[in-house]
Amino acid sequence: MVCCLHYFQIMRFTMRPRETPEEARARRLCRFKLGLPPEIVYHHVREGVAVIAALCVVLAAVVAWQLGQLATIAPALSANADAVSPR
Repeated sequence: MVCCLHYFQIMRFTMRPRETPEEARARRLCRFKLGLPPEIVYHHVREGVAVIAALCVVLAAVVAWQLGQLATIAPALSANADAVSPR
């Protein structure tokens, strides 16, 4: 039941009508007139997530190396590197 409710929430979020450029312009003008700060644009989030993921991989490699288990984790690290690297 919970799974179905979650699915409907996702569908409702993705199927809402897009905002037209005129509506966006009017919304920004209204925020400006009310003295509110401009909306935050999260254009840097993807790069931050990629950096955190890369640091987690480095941390896992260092911990495995320090514990002497690098041979155990090496196949997973090399498989990840092949999947992530651009071609």
